[in-house]
Amino acid sequence: MKFIPVVFALLLSAPHATASCVEGSSQEVIPGYEVDFKCNIYRTGKLHKNVATIEKCAQICKDAGSDHCSYGEKQKQCVVGDESGVDKPASGVSYMKRVEEEEDPFAPVDEEDPFTDLPCDQALEGCDGNRKECEADKTSLAEKLDKCEASVRCNGLSFDAAKCEFHLLGVG
Repeated sequence: MKFIPVVFALLLSAPHATASCVEGSSQEVIPGYEVDFKCNIYRTGKLHKNVATIEKCAQICKDAGSDHCSYGEKQKQCVVGDESGVDKPASGVSYMKRVEEEEDPFAPVDEEDPFTDLPCDQALEGCDGNRKECEADKTSLAEKLDKCEASVRCNGLSFDAAKCEFHLLGVG
């Protein structure tokens, strides 16, 4: 039964699992930093030494705003690649090219909602304008009706006897 404590001790002393290079794979190495991997290659740029993990390297690159990052696990080195840098071969190095985040077509947009209610004062202004337009239409239609009725009365027709009498008296 001595075998189990030895295996357990080996597991505890083993380095923690990290993101590894699988050619052509995509992985979110750290939150908000998804990359495509290329293996055994790096992009020239600024060298950082004593970087413990590929995740720490990715964080350095993210903080630097770089889309190109290379990590040599054996050397514990990170290269923040220049945009115009040159790709060079290097055994055991993981090259990470940041993947652009796709835009969510259903993400909230910072536009004004056309279906929201207007504030009361703006709605009231709109109503006042509409009311004035309706009043003008009402007046115009009343004048047209009066002319029409007068025309009918002149031709000897009447809509009702009361109107005829008022018309004859000059009231209406």
